[in-house]
Amino acid sequence: MTLLKMMSTSTHNKTHKTTKLQTIASEAPVIPNFTQPVVEWLEKNVRKPLEGTLFDTWIATPAKEYYITAKRRD
Repeated sequence: MTLLKMMSTSTHNKTHKTTKLQTIASEAPVIPNFTQPVVEWLEKNVRKPLEGTLFDTWIATPAKEYYITAKRRD
């Protein structure tokens, strides 16, 4: 299989390319179940109040996207 085929899949004439985040998250270790309540607390009490700040834009939102992508891999 070529690298290009590994990086993209074709579905009903739509090409979905794997993002860098998906590639990195695919190699992440399995996320334990006890992290879900912690992540929900962080979302509610840290990220939401700071929404739109530099912290949210550069740290919290990318971390959230990474977590979601890594969790979907399970």
